[in-house]
Amino acid sequence: MNVMQQLVIGILLLMLLSVGASFASGPTIDWEQLDLSPSQKNHIQDLDSQWKAIYNQLAPPIRQKEVRLMNLMGNPTSNEGDIADLQNEINADKVRLKQQATELFLSKRKCLRPDQKRRLMDMMHK
Repeated sequence: MNVMQQLVIGILLLMLLSVGASFASGPTIDWEQLDLSPSQKNHIQDLDSQWKAIYNQLAPPIRQKEVRLMNLMGNPTSNEGDIADLQNEINADKVRLKQQATELFLSKRKCLRPDQKRRLMDMMHK
């Protein structure tokens, strides 16, 4: 493998890692700033626990597939179809994870009063 090929593969690997690191990220929300009632706090804590369980179940296999993908991409004899198929699997897994995150966020938002929802939107746009 020549220097140019190594450079291109290195750039692709960095891109994959940066995408992988950010697939579940979004705005960080300090729910405590919304003056939650005790029942709202409990509900949000339960949803946070659900998210941790979901994330801990879905994220490690995604990372493992990303490592496999990097290895395939770095191997000049790898089948292009295998690379594309694995990338599609990773994309589908990330979509599932983002869908779960969205559902849990919407469940949190649903328990808020209208004034809390407005403050939440303000927090998200900062």
